[in-house]
Parts: sequence; structure tokens; C-alpha cells
Amino acid sequence: MAAPRAIESATIPESLSEIGIKPGLQIQIEHTRSRQRLRTELIGSVGEEFLILSAPSARSFAHKGEVLRLRLMSGNWICAFDARLESTISKPFSAWVLAYPDAINVARLRSHTRLPIQIRVRVDGADPLEGPEDLYGLITDIHLQGASLETTIPVGKVGDQIFITTLISFAGSEQLVLLSAKLANQSRHTLSRINTYQYGLSFDPLDEETRIFLQGFLAQQQLELQGYTLK
Repeated sequence: MAAPRAIESATIPESLSEIGIKPGLQIQIEHTRSRQRLRTELIGSVGEEFLILSAPSARSFAHKGEVLRLRLMSGNWICAFDARLESTISKPFSAWVLAYPDAINVARLRSHTRLPIQIRVRVDGADPLEGPEDLYGLITDIHLQGASLETTIPVGKVGDQIFITTLISFAGSEQLVLLSAKLANQSRHTLSRINTYQYGLSFDPLDEETRIFLQGFLAQQQLELQGYTLK
């Protein structure tokens, strides 16, 4: 199965199919004439001909033939486009049928796509006498320039240097990866009397071998999130 073009070439998506919209996606609708806005959700699509949305409760919001402005967020993209209301459906459920857009406008949410993940890591401080040593945590999202780290014990304060060590599997091989990072931000949450510390990490420049291995690992994870099985 071929991968989506936006993943293969890392270019800006040119159609909704390249963004990868799915049923249940929240969509904001704006009437281009009255400027009224409301929210609904995507039920599905018919190829690249029609979009089917859950009919909003405001029945007089729009009528057949009118052009609406739609906005949505999917993955790492904010997307907007105009679509004409083709018809309404009342059975077996209330829905709107809109023409599939010929063109879309997109903007990237972040400069780097963050991949949700669960990786157990060891955390060490820059100075073993001052920073954490043999403390374990969980990486909950990651990209080539940084990651989110969760721990149950404080790691340090913003600006501190730490080292992350973990074992990563990619293309049938495993590699022990050591990443040097700075604490870019921090927060604390309490759930069921347990404190959880959340840190935003900014990686220091990676050596060539680590960068290539991590880049391959991230590409593999991104494809798997899109439903592609790699053998």
C-alpha cells in the first residue's frame, strides 16, 4: 500500500485525502454571507465527490446551493476550505451533503510534527552529583527536535541539562540511544494523590548516526499511525 503523498514528500497537503480526515472529526462551519458559525462533525465522505456532515440543530442556518466556509484540525494541520451545500438528509439520520472541495488552505500547527508514543526512558542529570540519576520516566510524544517527558519525581527546573537513555527498535534492529536535552518548560498535575511532572524537552544537536536512526524510527511510527503495516 502506498503511503500518503504528504508523508512521503513532507510537502504541504493539497487535498483532504492527504490530511487524512476521519469520521468524528470536529468541524467549524461559517456561513459566508451572514458570518454565523456553528460546530458539527464529519460522518464520512463519498470518494472525492461529497462530504457528509452531521446536520446542525440550527435548521435555518443554510440552504441548498449556499457556499459555506469549513475549518478543521487534523494531525499537524489547520485546514480551511469552501464547500457548497448540495442536499440534506433526514433518514436514517440527519445529515448535510457538501461538495468535496477543489482546493484547501492549510497551516502547520507546529514546525515539527509530534508523534504520540509511549517510550520508557532513563533520565540522568548533566552532573551526577547534582541532577537526577537513574530516574525513570515516560516519553509521551517526540519529534526530531524535542519530546514530552512524564515522571513521578522532579527532574529539574527550566534550563537544566539532562540525558535521556532508551532502547529504540527500527527496521528489525535495536539501538541504545542517548539524547542530550534541556528542560524547555514544566508543569505538575495531581491524579489520585499521585503527582505527575510534565517536561517539554529541547534536544541538543544530534550526531549523524543518532539523527538518521531516530528519523527512520519516527517515519516508521508515523506510517503505523496512519494504518500502514511495515514488514
